[in-house]
Amino acid sequence: MSNSSPAPRFIFHPEAPDSRIPLAAVAGDLVFYGGGVAAHPLKGVPEGIKAFDGYPNHWSQVNRELYYIYDVMARVHEDAGSSLHQLLKINSCHTDEKDVYEALRLRPVFFGKTPPPSTLVLAPELTVRSAKVAVDSIALLTNSAQPRQALTQSTDNAPMPPHQKIWGDTIYSKATKGGGFIFTSGRTNNVIGGASDHVLKGHPDLPYQYDHAESSCRLMLDYLLDVLQSYGASFSHVVKAEIHLNDMSQIAAIERVWKDVFADEPPARIFIPSTFPTPYSTIEIEFIAIDPNGPWSKTTYPLIQHGKSPFCEPFAIKAGPYLFFSGLSATDYEHGLAPEAKLSSAFPFHENAVYKELAYIKQTLKKHVGDFTPLRCKFMSTRLEDYGAFQNAWEREFSITAPTTAFKTLGPLPIPDTSFQLDLIGWQPT
Repeated sequence: MSNSSPAPRFIFHPEAPDSRIPLAAVAGDLVFYGGGVAAHPLKGVPEGIKAFDGYPNHWSQVNRELYYIYDVMARVHEDAGSSLHQLLKINSCHTDEKDVYEALRLRPVFFGKTPPPSTLVLAPELTVRSAKVAVDSIALLTNSAQPRQALTQSTDNAPMPPHQKIWGDTIYSKATKGGGFIFTSGRTNNVIGGASDHVLKGHPDLPYQYDHAESSCRLMLDYLLDVLQSYGASFSHVVKAEIHLNDMSQIAAIERVWKDVFADEPPARIFIPSTFPTPYSTIEIEFIAIDPNGPWSKTTYPLIQHGKSPFCEPFAIKAGPYLFFSGLSATDYEHGLAPEAKLSSAFPFHENAVYKELAYIKQTLKKHVGDFTPLRCKFMSTRLEDYGAFQNAWEREFSITAPTTAFKTLGPLPIPDTSFQLDLIGWQPT
């Protein structure tokens, strides 16, 4: 592997090669997959996904959707030179918590004995009408010089969840290593069967004895550090943190912990409004880190900001040719929504907030990192009606459309006055 690898290759739906948005980008040894929903990009939801008339109890919609999603994923990854058994990370977004058991039960069917690390969250709506699940992933090419290694062993500080007791199989790995990176599962502050459960669950008679967000964050980071150390890595190797929250006010507590743990070299980071299918969960954290024995080193792109900022994060981290961005919103890191991105108060109906905010984000990207190729994008908004405008605006601002996963959030977004937030991975060879 080297920074001089061929330019990224984009792969479309196998039955719609002329569709608007690709499903995957192949860059270096990695395959970035986005927008995995049970719908043909031109024809919509195929027959068989919905219930058959007269047979309401002979059917599971989430089962049908996932079989369709994983079939398309398998064909796309075969085209890319990979397979579902080469997945390094999978994230799924569900609209109904009742689907979790069936969705996780299918994991070993498609991914074998060491399914990839997983993060599963809930969202109120996806871009396909009545869809129940959307999937995105990162996979490794089969011929990579840095092969896939999955971590499924429990330790005292990082036990495996009770998968075997619930499903009879390993449903996801704690982490995988491959292609020069380490990918962890999302760790929530739900009980997991470890020694720290009493703190995560709280004492029934003493519910206010802990700052729950701060103590939970510290315990989750202890767990994730143990996972990293299993591969010889530490917090200094982390390039991206994805944090799901059911209450944005928890950011303040997480920021206090972050400044203690990542004072010198914080990773790129995004906060995503989410809800969870487990009862005590309010926070979930996952990491991408560079493999200390791999080929990549880190370069930090700091925030360009004015005055003192509460943000303990860079604008982006570059690892070899890969760019991992912090959450992208139309902010100048001083005023919330940047003044240049606001609609005119005199003529508010002659501008569109999504177009104006994305233009501002594009200018900020240019200022911080220069030119790059987008590999995968996540679009999140409290108004999914804005997604069409976002795609039109993206095509105006960028020459390449990236694989994109979009979902509605309950909100508010971390920068409340913004219309949307993006999670972006890019490619920038030197």
